[in-house]
Amino acid sequence: MRKLRPLLVGLCIALLVSPIFAVSNQQKIYSLDSDIYEAIQILYVSQGLSLPSTTGPYSQAELTLMLEKLKPETLKGSLSSTYDYVVQQLNIEPKIQGKGIGLSWNFDANLETYYHTDTTNFVGRETWTRGSLQQKPLLNIGLETWPAESFYGYSEFSVGNVPTLATPFGSTMISSNVIVVPPAATSDIDLNFPYRTFVAGGGDH
Repeated sequence: MRKLRPLLVGLCIALLVSPIFAVSNQQKIYSLDSDIYEAIQILYVSQGLSLPSTTGPYSQAELTLMLEKLKPETLKGSLSSTYDYVVQQLNIEPKIQGKGIGLSWNFDANLETYYHTDTTNFVGRETWTRGSLQQKPLLNIGLETWPAESFYGYSEFSVGNVPTLATPFGSTMISSNVIVVPPAATSDIDLNFPYRTFVAGGGDH
């Protein structure tokens, strides 16, 4: 896995800087936590259509094909608004479109704090309802790119605390996801470069 990571990073960088490709493609992959999936499901059920037999995540092209099966002229009220929302989300353009490349990015800063009085019995993340998988990193940067007509690249970088702090989580009355601030220490800094990255490819068929 460690040998594959440099290869994936290199591939993403190559796609980012490639000067020879066009941007017009629908290969963007929507993560499973996107509300587009729930919206399309509601629209399908409202019109008595069966949901896709395959599982996600889906590309922009696949979601667009799903949308084409609907009859928007029959949708009323909130259903019509839901349909318009999906169409809007599927037609968002890259923030920058240059010659042969399209780029978009997002920058998220998350501040989480936790307060509890029992620092004896609730030490360690396993004793908390909200555990390490739910805690968001302090900083999160996402980068999207659309090189060529058939490729889409995504990279995500994050800065936060490691899931298990050197000082047991919950050993102080107040905790947070802020790096270096006690009970977190310098050794707990988790710099993910990248946290998640992938390249997707597809075509008309």
